[in-house]
Amino acid sequence: MNSDREIIESLVAGGLLGAALGALVSEDNRGAAIGAIAGAAIVASFRANQRAQATGIPVIEEQDNELVRLYPDGRRELIRKIPRTHANIPQKFKLR
Repeated sequence: MNSDREIIESLVAGGLLGAALGALVSEDNRGAAIGAIAGAAIVASFRANQRAQATGIPVIEEQDNELVRLYPDGRRELIRKIPRTHANIPQKFKLR
């Protein structure tokens, strides 16, 4: 990302894609709004990750219930294990 304009354009694109997907899976307009917010958040997270990796300093991520530090040269350092959560999330649910 070279400019704030590019960032805004990618957030808008993510929001539009999310809105379209939200509208497809929901019965009312609220699904489109939720999808737009989710799409913009996903794009923003992805872009932030790209920019963080471009700095050349280690990035901390969660991978397979472990908190790890990833170095630009490909090294992976375990910081700590994260306990598994036992949330009971249904496979299907209805957006309200």
